[in-house]
Amino acid sequence: MIPLSPFGDLAASRVVLKPIAWWKITLGFVLGLVVAAAVATTVWFLTTPGLSGKDLASARLDAVKVGLSVGVGLGGAFGLYLALRRQRATEADLDNRERVLLLQKQVAATTEEDAAVRRVNDLYTKAADQLGSEKAPVRLAGLYAFERLAQDNPAQPHLRQTVVNVICAYLRMPFTLPADDLSELSGEPEGGDADALLKEQRERQQEREVRLAAQRILRYHLRHGDAEQAPETFWENIDIDLTSSTLINFDLHKCRPRHVRFDGATFVGSSWFGDTTFIGQARFSNATFDGQAKFGRATFEKNAWFDHTKFASALFDSATFSDAATFTEAQFTKDADFGTTIFRGAARFARTIFSDRAKFVGCSFAGDAQFVATSFIGRTNFDDVTFSSQRKPGFGMATFEQGTPKELQQFMQTRAKPPAPAAPGDQESSEALDYPAS
Repeated sequence: MIPLSPFGDLAASRVVLKPIAWWKITLGFVLGLVVAAAVATTVWFLTTPGLSGKDLASARLDAVKVGLSVGVGLGGAFGLYLALRRQRATEADLDNRERVLLLQKQVAATTEEDAAVRRVNDLYTKAADQLGSEKAPVRLAGLYAFERLAQDNPAQPHLRQTVVNVICAYLRMPFTLPADDLSELSGEPEGGDADALLKEQRERQQEREVRLAAQRILRYHLRHGDAEQAPETFWENIDIDLTSSTLINFDLHKCRPRHVRFDGATFVGSSWFGDTTFIGQARFSNATFDGQAKFGRATFEKNAWFDHTKFASALFDSATFSDAATFTEAQFTKDADFGTTIFRGAARFARTIFSDRAKFVGCSFAGDAQFVATSFIGRTNFDDVTFSSQRKPGFGMATFEQGTPKELQQFMQTRAKPPAPAAPGDQESSEALDYPAS
């Protein structure tokens, strides 16, 4: 039995016939002569008794002819056997050649795959070493090496997520922004060494450039654009985890990430999320936007969390929340624009503080809308708002310092108290207010 190789039956060759030994050929030839002579002799002695003259000569000649015929027949049979054997050997040889060729191709493919894996591992290790360098230009080279590694290997989609994870991990590392003035730098050096201050400031500025480059890489490969067909540079189904990171003028405009986590992140400067589609869950809990947060026309296909988030100014105009949107205890220091925003799921604004203008013009609330204990300090506009849920919107304990919008007055009215109970000390009915209990 021929053993199978790791490639299965492909490497199991057909048996190649061994050459016939010369002594076997000689023996066969001798045996053929003996048989032919024996047949001729037998016919001779069986047909010649009692004959004489011409009949005897004719019978002997026939006996010789029979012997020769037998010899020729045996030789022909042996020749046919050799021809068949040669044909079988030729077919086996061709079959074995094909099997060897296929096996060589498989081995070559496996070798090429192994070489590709080794090359990817080598490039990954080198890029990681560069990203850990103390020199900013080397770190930049490491970032772009990671980007090239992921872009040039589309057959390995997991590699792209790994590269994004590395970039996000880098952005999550602690970072102090460059000071606007050298006097703001902490830790006055001994003797007032200005060179040390300048060096620290320069290092922070260089690190900022490295981080901006990392942000640009994310934006470039997560941007789907307006076209139906995504560009070749788009990386599909990518998750982002930038928890507690410091992001500078962060831009994901027209991007299409999957799950995103920005919990506790600090957004320095303006942030662009307009026309972005969040395929998975979007978490911005406890985040801080010290500039304008632009989410206009963004689409949240799953749950979105903005609870305890601090906004300087926020634009959610024409955004779509397909699932629950949570803004519980969020703070809006400046304008908050939710004009024509669509809330298909629950909209939770409980205990949220709007310090300046709050605009909900043309909003559509298809699910449960909760504004319990919400503070509207500035002007508030709920013109043309639509509440289509069977449950009334909750504005219990909400305060409007600039006056309650007329569109909401029906939800803020107080019902007449029930008749006084006969027994003293009974409490008022919990149904006194026309809003759901918080």
